[in-house]
Amino acid sequence: MAVEKQKRTLVSKSYGTLDKADAFVYRDFEPADEATRETITKLANDLGLPLRGKSQSQKYIRCLSDFLVASRASEESLIAWPAGAGEYNGPPYGLSVAKVTREALLGKGMITLHQKASKRDGLARVFRVNRNKLPASGRFKAHGEGPLVIVKSKKVMVNGKNSGGTPMGRKQFEPKIKVLEEQVKSFNKIMTSKPLESPKGITFGRCYRVFNNGSLQSGGRLYGPWQTLPEAKRLQLTIEGEPVCEIDLKASFLSISNGLTGFGDVLPFDPYQKIRFVQEANGTDNQRLHRDAAKLLVNAYLCKDGDFKKFPKSKTKDKVSGKVIPFKKLHQLEMSFDYYLAQIHAAFPFLRAAKSKQFNLMFEESKIIIEAIEIMQAQGVVSWPVHDSLLVKKSDREKAEAALRKAVTSLIGREVSMDCSFLDENGEVITEVIQTKCPTATDSHNETIAALESFSLGEAA
Repeated sequence: MAVEKQKRTLVSKSYGTLDKADAFVYRDFEPADEATRETITKLANDLGLPLRGKSQSQKYIRCLSDFLVASRASEESLIAWPAGAGEYNGPPYGLSVAKVTREALLGKGMITLHQKASKRDGLARVFRVNRNKLPASGRFKAHGEGPLVIVKSKKVMVNGKNSGGTPMGRKQFEPKIKVLEEQVKSFNKIMTSKPLESPKGITFGRCYRVFNNGSLQSGGRLYGPWQTLPEAKRLQLTIEGEPVCEIDLKASFLSISNGLTGFGDVLPFDPYQKIRFVQEANGTDNQRLHRDAAKLLVNAYLCKDGDFKKFPKSKTKDKVSGKVIPFKKLHQLEMSFDYYLAQIHAAFPFLRAAKSKQFNLMFEESKIIIEAIEIMQAQGVVSWPVHDSLLVKKSDREKAEAALRKAVTSLIGREVSMDCSFLDENGEVITEVIQTKCPTATDSHNETIAALESFSLGEAA
């Protein structure tokens, strides 16, 4: 089926419903050939940027390259450009270069401020790109410089505004952070040798790992600029001229929780269909709304610190009144919160155990992805992370499936449902279910409940 293009929006506490940037300015790129370098140098001169000396000139050339790559990647011509000092630690250039470049582009009308930042919501400014004033051609590559591991401070609410979540000094995390940096460096080495390339001539060759809450045990996902591309665009990328496919862990947090608690069966491909109110909505106008509600409720339950006693806050506003539509109304739910939570617990009895353990699910997910990357790396196979999935050559699909399967069973003790997406000859996204290799667990419902009761008693003791 064809992919339907949807406008990306979000809701700000300060400004209401906003447009969302679909590309970010990463500090990753430089011209891939001399012709492009000459084009960017001319643009820098037209902007009046201070190209004094080889070192300073290179900084501005790279900054403009980063901007142009983001501009090309954006479907809506809306980009986010980080402006915090903490985002510019280390090479390839600092905050002052980014500020001077951004102001010059604004002055020439090559970008305009589309939305203000909201400190209360932790939202960056969004800029609209005027493509007509930018170079239409050019090839870019990753230069490979920049931090390998970033640890961000804990986010806190101060006087109604978000604070924290900024990069911290790495020295306080030595010597452990050095080991992690060497690991990411090894990933980048094979990525650089077998880069991911877009139809627009952009090559990707570097990732970095981000931890949260001031801890090397929180977060831990690998990031790179290809991740901001919509799925259909990612699947247009190539590795050494070969088409790619994307192997995805389904219902990642829910499946990992199930495995780590060790109770019950391997979850089905679409586990949310186990929930009664989702089943009952199948074939009705509420089918999608109820499934989406179930997924949001499960993830909120697993990720929220403390008790989960009410529907989460909605982020959607009525287009006429401008008022936020309550979660319950938005998803056409008629019963109380407790009614739906009881059905979720009935479908997934292991959730209580998972909640009491307070797993850091993003960190556990990152360990699975990284182990799978290392398994393939040992075979000379390059893979590109997209949070809970991996991009690989279509010819490496079976190796990627096997690596993810091995990593999952090694770390959580059981398999997780997966699928594989790729483009067909017409450029449409095709998604295939990947069958699990191991037999489904045979624990009966009563045995599962007994195990959970035993777990609860043990925890209480």
